[in-house]
Formats: sequence, structure tokens, C-alpha cells
Amino acid sequence: MELPEFVGGADAFEDAVLELTGNRGVDIVVDPVGAGRVSGSLRILAREGRLLVVGSTGGDVAQIKVDSLMRNNLNLSGVGWGAFWVEQPSYLQEQWAALLPLLRAGKLQPVIGRRFPLEQASQALLELDERRAQGKVLLTSSERQPSWSLLVSGAGVMFGWRCSC
Repeated sequence: MELPEFVGGADAFEDAVLELTGNRGVDIVVDPVGAGRVSGSLRILAREGRLLVVGSTGGDVAQIKVDSLMRNNLNLSGVGWGAFWVEQPSYLQEQWAALLPLLRAGKLQPVIGRRFPLEQASQALLELDERRAQGKVLLTSSERQPSWSLLVSGAGVMFGWRCSC
């Protein structure tokens, strides 16, 4: 199945997902937005699909009618990533130990959208805040040795470093 590089707008996204899946829908949706996106995410789930709500960057908390879950035997889960490493500090290390070999081998390749020099960090955050970012936003510095970059994701709630040391 060939996936489009980017589909803009909530309605266009839902239509594209249903078209790509022959109106079947998808098995899993990972939703970092919440609020206004939850109902659309539920509409594109296949029977017995699972919606993982991992954030509420949309601001408001989603209100869900339970019967919308029962119609297609859907599963809704709230995923609080921070709860794992607050209560189990070793959990984050375990996850990185599993991910780093995959990253180093090139098996996981995050989609990098725009790159900004460190001096334009405020523009990078504005890109996220105004939801114009397509993929990850990367802050870079060429003035420091060794060079480094900062991956900014989800309105600044997740940071990842890459250093060419």
C-alpha cells in the first residue's frame, strides 16, 4: 500500500485513511491531540480497533459517548508515558536500550520536517504551536563543536538529542 506523504486537515485525513483501507479502517490509532480529534479517530478504526490517546495537545479534554465504542467493539486506552518513568525510573532506560540499536541500524527513521538554527528556536516552537509542522522539527547548531541538533516534538513535551561526537 502506498501511503501519501502528507494529508492536510482532519476531514481530508479521515477520508484518505478510509480510502486507503477500502473503508475497512485501521487497527490502531495513536492520538496525541485528543479533544477534537478523538471522534475522527474513532470513525477511522476498524472493528475491534484500538485508540491510544497519548496526549491532549488540542487543549480541551475529549468527551466520548460510550455507545460509539460499543458499535464496533472498539477499545480506548489512555496512555500516560510520564507515569511509567515517575513510578519506574528504570523503564525509560529499558526502552532506550531496546530502541537505540534499531535507530543506529537505520531501522527507525523519524520524519524530519523543518530544520531551524538554534537562534530561531522561537520560530520552531511557533511552527509547532500553530500546527504547521509536518514531521519532527529540528533545531541545529553549527557554531558549537561537535555539532549537535535537538529534535522537538509535540509542542515541546518530548525532546531527543543527536550528537555527532
